Amino acid sequence: MRPLFHLSVCAAIAGLCLFALPAGANEAAAPTAPKSSAAQSAPETPAAVVTGLAEIAQYDANMGREQQQFLDLIQHKTEKLEALRESLHALARNSGATAPRQLGENYAAASRIWRAAVDSIQELFADIELISAFTLPAPRTQASFGDEDERQRFIAYEAAYTRSSQQRLTLLAAKRRALDNLKADNFSLLNDAGALRAALMQLCDETAGCERPHGLNAENLNDTLREIRAVPLRIEAGVLSKWLEVRAKGGSGLDGWLDLLTQAFVLMLIVATPFLINRMLHGGTRRLDSLRGQMLAHSMLHPRQRTRLAILIARLNPFIPSIGMILSLHLVSALLGTTDLQALSLLVTYLLLYFYYRATRLLLGAGLEIIFTTSSVQHLKKQKVEIEASARRISRLIYIELALLQVIGDTVRTGLIHNLFSAFIFWFNLAFLVIESSRWRDPIREAFAFRFKNGWARLAPLYGTRLGLVLPPLMLAAVIGHHLFRFASSRLVRLDFMKQLLSEIFKRRLNQAVGSAKPRIAPPPDYLAAFDYYLPARKDFFILRDKSLIEAAGGQIAAWAEQGGHEDLLLIAGDRGMGKTTILSRIADDAAAHARVITGNVPARTLGLPALFDWLGQLTGQPVNSTEDFIRFDAAQTRPLVLCVDEIHNLFLACIGGFSAYQAFLEIISLKTRNIFWCLTVNARSWSYLQGVFGSEHCYGRILEVAPWQDHEIQRLILARHELTGYRRTFDDSISAYAGGDSFGQQAETQFFRLLWGQSRGNPRSALMYWISAISAPEPKHIHVGVPAFIDAGLVGTMSDDSLFLFAAIVRHENLTSGELQALTEMDNATLRRNLKEASDRELVWFDPNGRVRISSRAQYLIDYFLIGKNFLHE
Repeated sequence: MRPLFHLSVCAAIAGLCLFALPAGANEAAAPTAPKSSAAQSAPETPAAVVTGLAEIAQYDANMGREQQQFLDLIQHKTEKLEALRESLHALARNSGATAPRQLGENYAAASRIWRAAVDSIQELFADIELISAFTLPAPRTQASFGDEDERQRFIAYEAAYTRSSQQRLTLLAAKRRALDNLKADNFSLLNDAGALRAALMQLCDETAGCERPHGLNAENLNDTLREIRAVPLRIEAGVLSKWLEVRAKGGSGLDGWLDLLTQAFVLMLIVATPFLINRMLHGGTRRLDSLRGQMLAHSMLHPRQRTRLAILIARLNPFIPSIGMILSLHLVSALLGTTDLQALSLLVTYLLLYFYYRATRLLLGAGLEIIFTTSSVQHLKKQKVEIEASARRISRLIYIELALLQVIGDTVRTGLIHNLFSAFIFWFNLAFLVIESSRWRDPIREAFAFRFKNGWARLAPLYGTRLGLVLPPLMLAAVIGHHLFRFASSRLVRLDFMKQLLSEIFKRRLNQAVGSAKPRIAPPPDYLAAFDYYLPARKDFFILRDKSLIEAAGGQIAAWAEQGGHEDLLLIAGDRGMGKTTILSRIADDAAAHARVITGNVPARTLGLPALFDWLGQLTGQPVNSTEDFIRFDAAQTRPLVLCVDEIHNLFLACIGGFSAYQAFLEIISLKTRNIFWCLTVNARSWSYLQGVFGSEHCYGRILEVAPWQDHEIQRLILARHELTGYRRTFDDSISAYAGGDSFGQQAETQFFRLLWGQSRGNPRSALMYWISAISAPEPKHIHVGVPAFIDAGLVGTMSDDSLFLFAAIVRHENLTSGELQALTEMDNATLRRNLKEASDRELVWFDPNGRVRISSRAQYLIDYFLIGKNFLHE
């Protein structure tokens, strides 16, 4: 905190001094008034007074000529600066050229302007003298006067002397103002020219074929000397320029002073902000330490969670003050940019570097502790001290180098000195790295040998030779890279896209090794009974998912039953096999605590009003022949009623006249009923099609979408059913071999279930089908897991467009008969049957017991992909 306090105080003093300086503080001290006659030398004769008048007249004439010469010089330099400014503006307008030759010419022109600006500002500070070369004559006195004429002559002499004295100060002040203004203009030109020159230099160095002077030559040496001479001049000129701005506001009246006072208040607030925030952050870290202690002693959390949280606090807490200060200083810098004291943001930059240094030191210490682990407690204490010392040396070096580069950049831009110093830093850091690595020679050797046993076996003979001097830094880099790779891989493997990528890689390797798998023996019926993927999940192996739709739906039904209202419709949309029927069944069970529940599903292709009302009558147990009948049914209810209806996509056929039942059903569920709550499910592809036909908001109720399952949920789904069978399981050798190498250390079983998740796209029915296709029963009560029977993308890719047209129709409706397909596609019977047979032979479609064609769950996402790619289907 002490460095921050000192820097904050310095910033406050520097800023306030700009406002505290009086208007004439930088003027030369006024000469003392002539002393009284009694204090002067011996009285002179009347003739001497006449001579004094002549001397004053001559002095005034000399001062006038000198003043005019000075103004002519200032005017000449001003015109020269204006010419340079115009040249710089013209060059800036053409600085976008990227041709190597033009770029080199632009850099040379910018360098010439920059050199002229440096030479000019150096002349203004060093060669122009403000003090006059002429000295005001000494004052003369006269003790007595012979007559009135002598007395009047002496009075005229005194007036002339006083006037010359005041004129001398006035001319000096005018010179200083003119010179200060010229210095400020020169400073602005130097800034702009330096920035353009630095940008063109960098662009030229990055562009192949752009030529500029490199290496040691007269031009570069002279420019380097100019950059060195410009450092103090830029600082002095910058302070002067800022003072002129403040003085101009001070002389502009009340509005100017109000602006200065406002900025002074903002400045003091900005300076105090980092100090206050620093105290608050340190107080916060102490409270977090106290919280960590209380958590370990008295928390009701699970011990594992409590320990993890305590470790997290212990690791992050030291970084909080530095990171908090970095963020607050960035805010302070942005606030300073809104005032006339933007130059003080340079001080904020060095404060930022200081806190970056502190954060870097902590980060280096933590990293070195991870790399150089030891099991000896005594050695651990000694090693911790050595680690802290190394972290301090490295971070200080980085801080000093960045601070020096910042100083150079702030004063002479990224010019030749900046490039030379950067090159020096590079080679110095290499030498420092070798020296610092030699301090950790043995720990680096142990860390490398532990992580790269084969590599160390090859390098060990060289470690004791001269080459061993450069090996420690390289070995340390390898160890750090190893840790970073493991850290990144352990995080990346949690991302869905990475899981899918690994799943695809695993699948390809398994397909290559499928010949080595054991012959498949179909599992017995008692095992397969637990994996009937076309029935709702039983309660004994039901998987309650994270953020379950069942909880959301249950909450809405409970609120409706207790309070009433218009939120009486819930629609659940999901892909085929996502568990909509199971979800609806669980919702119905939970809703029974709040209302009477009726469940049912829409029979396949319930089309037309008679079929719709007949089905509604069967559902409600009351005759329903019209909308009015349903209204009367609602009025007759004595307690809340929840109607859970599955598969409402069966209410339409995508042809002329095929939407009447769906439209009538929309009218019924939109009625303002008092006692009926609708809970519906619909196929996601069918719902997307209906939204395209009727609009995205044609259904007023709440819509919940069934999200794809996570890999751990798929694993729980399969293992819960498997455990109930009492069978033991083993994995094929090919799975164990390939899973261990491509899963960043994950077990073969976890990687296999991730494979099922990736290939099924998180669809539980597809995952169950892949599991059944992979298992075999070589022995009683034994399941052997082999390679799943994946659907090859080529099977779909080689299908004809007629087949894809059929697939699109089935996907929109979920299930269709051959007759319905023929009505929708207008395809002749022979072509229809041929395409369906080909798709069935490739296991892309199947016929249910009612003769309806459905897409195979194992192939559905592959088929969807091709249909969307060829515009047969839209998202």
